[in-house]
Amino acid sequence: RHRHVTRSQFFRALNVALNNTLLVSAGEEQALFEKYGKADGTMNYRVFSDNCTKIERNLEKTPMKSVPSEDMILNERRNPLSPSDEKYFLVHLLPKLQHISREQGLVVKNHFIDFDFNRNGCVTKGQFLRGLPDKFQVACSQRDINLLVDRYCLPDAYGTGINISYHSLHLDISGEDPALTLPDGKHFDESDAVEGRAPRAGK
Repeated sequence: RHRHVTRSQFFRALNVALNNTLLVSAGEEQALFEKYGKADGTMNYRVFSDNCTKIERNLEKTPMKSVPSEDMILNERRNPLSPSDEKYFLVHLLPKLQHISREQGLVVKNHFIDFDFNRNGCVTKGQFLRGLPDKFQVACSQRDINLLVDRYCLPDAYGTGINISYHSLHLDISGEDPALTLPDGKHFDESDAVEGRAPRAGK
């Protein structure tokens, strides 16, 4: 099998896989074609799929090859901020969000999970801004929102934009408080494929 389809077939299939919610700009579509396309106008869907799922093939031929560990799938991210912003984030912003979550009983990740089709703990910047709990949006200034984006952003899979690790925000806010994780006290529900996690904030 050649594992190539036409450009239009590629994007139609991708749209179907995303439940008809695919939104890409002309520039993003072209970036995908440049990365996965060929001179004859076809695109390699298998390489694209493997990059998205981080699958490693032919390990029987190279059994000693290093592969990503399971906890990497969640793409946890906590970017350093400037000294003044770091202090503000840790002393004021994060405690404020933790207080709101405790008062309202918010499970932060539940506000983003519907956007996260890959269940990798990340959403786009636009999805992150739409998914932020209403109570957070009311309590946060524009500076606060920008700090959250700066703290938890990472390059997207295509290298054309940024994603936001909402799961890192969820872990930082919930800490060890089972009331802010899930009703059963777990940080992961049945849809979460990964057991390992990075240490909680402050540890």
